Amino acid sequence: MHAKKNIFIKLLVIASISIVLPASAQNHLLIPYKKANHWGLCDTSSKMIVPATFDSLCQFYLVDNYKAHCKVPCAVFSNGKTITVYKENKMVLQSNQYDSVKIVTYKNDTYLLYKNGLVGLHKDGKKRLDCMYEKIYFESNDRLEVVINNLHGIVTAQNKIIVPLAYSTISGEEVGESYIWIAKNKSGKFTFTDKNVNKDYPVLSAMTITKNETYNVDSFEKQKKYLLEIKNNLQEKYSVITMIDWESPYLNVANADTLMGIFDYKQWKEIIPTIYDSIGISEGKGEAYFMVAKDGKLGMRNANNEALLQTAYDFLYPSDNYNRILFYYQNNLIGFCSLQANAYPTNHKLYHKIVYFDKYNLGNALTFGILAAIDQQGNFYFVGENGKEYFSKY
Repeated sequence: MHAKKNIFIKLLVIASISIVLPASAQNHLLIPYKKANHWGLCDTSSKMIVPATFDSLCQFYLVDNYKAHCKVPCAVFSNGKTITVYKENKMVLQSNQYDSVKIVTYKNDTYLLYKNGLVGLHKDGKKRLDCMYEKIYFESNDRLEVVINNLHGIVTAQNKIIVPLAYSTISGEEVGESYIWIAKNKSGKFTFTDKNVNKDYPVLSAMTITKNETYNVDSFEKQKKYLLEIKNNLQEKYSVITMIDWESPYLNVANADTLMGIFDYKQWKEIIPTIYDSIGISEGKGEAYFMVAKDGKLGMRNANNEALLQTAYDFLYPSDNYNRILFYYQNNLIGFCSLQANAYPTNHKLYHKIVYFDKYNLGNALTFGILAAIDQQGNFYFVGENGKEYFSKY
């Protein structure tokens, strides 16, 4: 018996919710779109939501919105000297006073303003700090560290001074109801007491639930005995029978030629035929996916033996435990597909490089993946989980 053919390929568990995104949920997503050499924003069906009237797309990010526990699209456009910022489909900033505007990707509705080499701040719909600082850093306690002539200070977003601009280094720590800033310069070390703004809001922390569970030994032994009886009943048909998990209905089986398949003992039938060199399984919430290998090539099938990917690829890699996106490699090129076989057709286009991957969190456990890809001709695209290419940058 060839031991190498019995190796069980271990997949990352794709703990995804098998759900087809409704069109209404998909279409409220906004993605940059280039039309007649001008830029705007479209939904996932390519319907223009913000008209394509801008000369340039300067930035586009999915920005964390911690209060809503999701990510929202944010784009910076320019027309000549006029800079316009859209958050989702709402214009939040438009001005010809600045050289550039940059999205602060880890702060919701926050933008850095640049003019003549100095930086200011736009936050929550208003200009908060003029362009007068050499640098602005986002610090703890919802404060800003600002720098002029290599001197550091601490201010609020409303430009209230907490620590004057007179120090070479500043650090801080939370002490009960207060927040203490320690500032140093050539004259020594100085302490400034600040209000601990975190005390103004309820602290949201993970809830730990402890539960004393008693394991039913009799039930476990009965289940074990039942599965062993199943295995014994199948030994005449298969040369190798591997129980993947006590709770899984799937058995990894091999025929006399040690070619492998999958047997579902609850349905009492072979659901993946014994024709593969090796098989790995990933079980999520209500779904199972099988990575199959044949003659050095990999593919992916579901529990109905439907090919999510034909057995033709050099390497397969699930994006992570939640996004349902499977990357596949062939001849040093990369493609991707959604493991929601009923949601979208597989995009079989291969790209030179995937440079960015993120997802929109729609709530109710729905997500929509967005990728940035470079094709073999050097063109740059945003590509949706549905396989639609939304624009080519050049």
